[in-house]
Amino acid sequence: MMWQGGILGWFVLFSLCSVCLDAEGISCPADFHEVSGSCYWYSDTKASFKDATVQCRKMSSRLVVVASPEETALLHSNILLQGKADVYYIGARYQDNNRLWISDGNKPTTTPTTRSTTDLKCVVMRVQQRVRWYNADCNDKIRFICQFQ
Repeated sequence: MMWQGGILGWFVLFSLCSVCLDAEGISCPADFHEVSGSCYWYSDTKASFKDATVQCRKMSSRLVVVASPEETALLHSNILLQGKADVYYIGARYQDNNRLWISDGNKPTTTPTTRSTTDLKCVVMRVQQRVRWYNADCNDKIRFICQFQ
């Protein structure tokens, strides 16, 4: 049977969709962007690491855990395509004598270029012409990237 709702009906249908399929059949929540099989949300607002973590959880996601140089490159190009070059929290912070831990308990395959000297440092990804990894005070207000789980 053919949809009879007209343009307004389609608008209402898609406006109500909280998890929609893209052209490749990947299910991403509204406002998340599909990049190579994963769903990412790039904040327009700035928050502390703790507040960013809470906001991601409210969207059934987590701060992104960048697992490979390939994922870094995909995020980099997607952020630049959206015109959102900036500094972003990711799901990594320093603790336990400067050992780097990420939100899912694993160590990252890509590490920042600088090391922390305190337990209050979080890893940030600076996206401009290239990607650089730095540490920042976890209380700093910075944009962040959530990854749908």
